[in-house]
Amino acid sequence: FPFSAAIGIDIVDVNGQVLSMLGPLGTVASATLGADGLVNAPVSSRLDVELSQEQVDQLYIGGNIRITATFNTADQVQHVQILDSYSMGLQVTMDANYVVNGDQ
Repeated sequence: FPFSAAIGIDIVDVNGQVLSMLGPLGTVASATLGADGLVNAPVSSRLDVELSQEQVDQLYIGGNIRITATFNTADQVQHVQILDSYSMGLQVTMDANYVVNGDQ
C-alpha cells in the first residue's frame, strides 16, 4: 500500500465490544513508490506485542481479534493514486506457552 499505517489490535466479544486493547502496536512502512507515483515494490514490517494472562484468557474463552489500520498520508509530497490492485497483507502468529488445568 502506498501509505504507512498505524496498526491496532483489540480483543472483542461476539458483539464487537472491546474486551482489551493490545495497541496501537506501531507503524508499518509504506510500499516503495516509483517515479510514476505508483507502487513498484512491497515492503515488510514486523510488530510484536505481549499479552497478559488476562488477555490470553479472553482469547481462550472465545474472544476474537480485530485489527485496524490507520493510514498516514501526511508524508506525501504529491497526490498518490489508490489503485484497486493495492493491498496490505497481515500475518498474525503466536509464540506461547499456555497451561490448561495446570493446578489439577
